[in-house]
Amino acid sequence: MSKIEKRVVDLLSAHLGLEPEDIDLMDSFRDDLHMNPSDLAEFSVKAVEEGLLTKPMNFKKIKTVSDLIEHIKTEEEL
Repeated sequence: MSKIEKRVVDLLSAHLGLEPEDIDLMDSFRDDLHMNPSDLAEFSVKAVEEGLLTKPMNFKKIKTVSDLIEHIKTEEEL
């Protein structure tokens, strides 16, 4: 697991009250992790506070944990 993957999974597990090993990179935020739009917005702000994202994001195109990780990697390259 890469450093970014670990940071995302750790932040998600803390946010959701889950163990990191219970979160799979292919998990859907809505279907598997049962996050509603409010949860996603709160998580987005938390990710900015932790330095994972540069600004809060819209999760309409980001469906899975893996999608988010790819988005973060793309942001880092810019």
